[in-house]
Amino acid sequence: MRLVYDYKSYRVFLKDFYLTQKRKNSSFSYAAFARQLGLSSPAHIQLILSGKRNLTIHNIHLVADALSFSINELEFFETLVHFTQAESNSEKQFYERRLQELHKDKPESSSRLKVSFLLSSGILPALLLSIEGKHKDHALSGGEPFGYSPAATKTILTQLLNEGIVTCEQNIYKLNQRHLILHDKKTRSQAQKQFLNQQLRLSVRAFDKMYNQDAKFFAHTFTIAPASFQKYQDEIKALLEKVTKLSDEESGEKVMQLNIQLFPYEKTLLS
Repeated sequence: MRLVYDYKSYRVFLKDFYLTQKRKNSSFSYAAFARQLGLSSPAHIQLILSGKRNLTIHNIHLVADALSFSINELEFFETLVHFTQAESNSEKQFYERRLQELHKDKPESSSRLKVSFLLSSGILPALLLSIEGKHKDHALSGGEPFGYSPAATKTILTQLLNEGIVTCEQNIYKLNQRHLILHDKKTRSQAQKQFLNQQLRLSVRAFDKMYNQDAKFFAHTFTIAPASFQKYQDEIKALLEKVTKLSDEESGEKVMQLNIQLFPYEKTLLS
């Protein structure tokens, strides 16, 4: 599915999102979609999609939270809602100019890890990023450095093709998305927790094996006011967006991993 930056109407965006989920799971209903977005009923979301009802400011942020938008995406989506719902030409022109400005923040190629299959292994993203540009006949051996047999790699590539994450044009695999970003605000999925757990284990192994080589490790202990916790989360997300933009500016071959944790010191952690 296209990024929110590619849409001129938030209603079309939400409709496409619903249809994408429906194609993956035929039992996905308007009732399930409404629950996911935090809306009151299936009728509510259907009225919004048809243009007979508008999103409120409160609902905008419910939807953005449910879809795990980044800070930049949230700002674009909110402006897109105001543009779609604008009643006067002057309002529409104002929000259209704002959308054009915000469109500059669109990542060149990124995808969020939401499919359980993609989250099932902490190593899989590295494999995915490493097959870019490989010929169909050679890609199956590309999984061996990551512990995948050719048969397992073939199964993975088939699924990636089905998900639309990669394409195979003229027998060459091409990634539709070069960055995989996981926003796990509510730890809603066991698959997400498993993925993060595996990433932390990878960090430990990297520390043991690469401390004086290509890996860098940073730690910082500081104090904050409890009410400002969200502010620090937002700053970390902004940093990840910046790193994504920087890597978009060059042709990358080496797969890197950046893990960030933010947690309070508690006695239970030290015992």
